[in-house]
Amino acid sequence: MPTVTPPVATATISPTTR
Repeated sequence: MPTVTPPVATATISPTTR
């Protein structure tokens, strides 16, 4: 996991965010 995680990557990991 890179230091700077874009919101797109977060959405991919946790679809519950959407």
